[in-house]
Amino acid sequence: MSRRHFEIEDSEDGPVLCDLGSANGTFVNSQLVRDKLLSAGDKITAGMTVFVVRFVAECESKNNSEHL
Repeated sequence: MSRRHFEIEDSEDGPVLCDLGSANGTFVNSQLVRDKLLSAGDKITAGMTVFVVRFVAECESKNNSEHL
């Protein structure tokens, strides 16, 4: 995975993954992408690292941060 491999931006339609010109590319659900609107459960692969997209409700997020 590159130091600056991809970023996720907020858009009107939801979070969008943008590849930052990485050497080996970024994959969402095993498909090479440059830009991709993300959905819950999508799997982002960068190098040997896999991220799973999960959306957390604001109140759940606040409750979990109190336990850190």
